[in-house]
Amino acid sequence: TVTRRRSAADDVAQAVVRVIKTGGYQLGDRLPTEPELARTLGVGRTSVREGIGQLRMLGIVEVRRGLGTFVVAEEGDAKLAFLQWTAEHHDQIIALFEARMSLEVSAAALAAQRASDAQVQALQEAAADHHRAHLDADLGCLVATDQSFHERLLLASGNEVLRNVYGMLVPQLVDYRRKSLALHGAPERSSEDHFAIVEAVRRRSPHDAREAALSHLASLYRELLAAGGAEGMDGLGQVPLL
Repeated sequence: TVTRRRSAADDVAQAVVRVIKTGGYQLGDRLPTEPELARTLGVGRTSVREGIGQLRMLGIVEVRRGLGTFVVAEEGDAKLAFLQWTAEHHDQIIALFEARMSLEVSAAALAAQRASDAQVQALQEAAADHHRAHLDADLGCLVATDQSFHERLLLASGNEVLRNVYGMLVPQLVDYRRKSLALHGAPERSSEDHFAIVEAVRRRSPHDAREAALSHLASLYRELLAAGGAEGMDGLGQVPLL
């Protein structure tokens, strides 16, 4: 199991987020300099640099050469909520990620071999429903259709054990789906990935289905890597698959 202790850089990122959320820093404001933040927060400049780097990767702040670091996300922005949530539940999310990698990548490959024509059609319809939710910008529907797509993929695998184990994870995935799909660009990426998985299953290509599912999960967790920093994420590419 991957574990990760909260770092000083995490504390810096969270401190800046708290000030933004309470209105201390407004959209367009320039943050204090690196030395000023280090003194205020009682940490080293390296930790400040890494913490600001986390916020920059999430699009919360922007570094302008020669001018400083500026706030580019408003209070209430989905990115702020996502950063705070991932920091508070980091180890749990990593554990869910490992489980999903093992279950869903294997399920996609099995579905390409075993799915009936009716199951492929149902998977296609679920992908289309998710795409419509994306076009409608309906977050609740995005979450529901994403869950439906992945449940149908597990069903199409023909492996009852995989499906039952995944069913145990579904309630724990609701918060992640809601917060990650609220991020800018995430619904579009999710929709495109779903169609890629369907196409690989339709062509009966276990290899392509596996790769499409792997790519899908990796893209969904890029925001998590940015929010939590690279530390503690090493080795996720080597998660053992069933």
